[in-house]
Parts: sequence; structure tokens; C-alpha cells
Amino acid sequence: MSITIRRFAVCLSVIFAFLVGYFLGVNLVFPGSVKKLFRDASDTSYFAAIISLGTLDRLEHGDAEGAKRLLAQNVSRYCRSDMPEVDPTRRSQLCRQAEEVSAHSPILKEQLAKAAP
Repeated sequence: MSITIRRFAVCLSVIFAFLVGYFLGVNLVFPGSVKKLFRDASDTSYFAAIISLGTLDRLEHGDAEGAKRLLAQNVSRYCRSDMPEVDPTRRSQLCRQAEEVSAHSPILKEQLAKAAP
């Protein structure tokens, strides 16, 4: 009976040590600003709002070419993205649509050409 209790205590100690190490590692290795960056990067609504705000600001200042370039850069970045959370099917559909639009948009055509491997 004492061997079973001892094994159980060892297992609990290992699990507890792992959890404490993980908690300390995350809090010491990743300071608050880096954790916030990861959280913000995963917030797609935030990202869309930032791009929209930048585009709107450029349009309001009469910089239509700058607004087009900003949008084209983000489309091309998405097309060449290899991040694991990017769905390959959705990416290929968007890239096909971007190729179709690039027939009428020289800026998008330029940005997609930069994105090509």
C-alpha cells in the first residue's frame, strides 16, 4: 500500500513541478508586452480594423495609391503566409481571386509578384 501511495505522490510531484515550471517559464521568458503581441496578432478583428483604419486615413489624405499599396501588401502577405493557422483551402481561393483582380490592379500585380517564391 505504501508503494502505491509513494508512486502517486511522485506522480503528483512531477505534475506539480511541470505546472510550476511552465507558469514561471511563460511569465519570465515572455514579458507582458510579448504576450500582448501574441494575443493581438491572433485577434483577426483587431488586425482588420488596423488595416481599415490605415487605408481610410490614406484615402482621407488623398493618397489613393498608398491605400491601394497597403491593401495589396496585406493580400500578398496572406497569400505567401505559411503560418499554421492559415487554412490552405481558403488561402488558395483568396489567391485565385487576387490573381483575377490583379488583371485590373497593377499595384496588386506588383505585390503578388513580390510574394511569388
